[in-house]
Amino acid sequence: MSSTRKRLIEAYNLSKETGVFLMPSGSDAEYIPLLITKVFNPGKKIVNIVSCNEEVGSGTLDAAGGKLFSPVEPITGYIEGASKTGDPV
Repeated sequence: MSSTRKRLIEAYNLSKETGVFLMPSGSDAEYIPLLITKVFNPGKKIVNIVSCNEEVGSGTLDAAGGKLFSPVEPITGYIEGASKTGDPV
């Protein structure tokens, strides 16, 4: 993965300090900007707008809302309190 990150940084002529996140799906990728926003704005309400809902995967809206988007949990018991799709993470 580090080789892929390095090649992307070089291909797009990005700063060496640029963070590159690789995700298995678009729904998983929704969590990163949400997490960053929550970390830098603790206690504030966050509005996450998904445009072109018809063009994204079935789990995107739940993920964009910070909710569990799949009944399959990558690490059993990892998401405390969330047990089904749509539960807050």
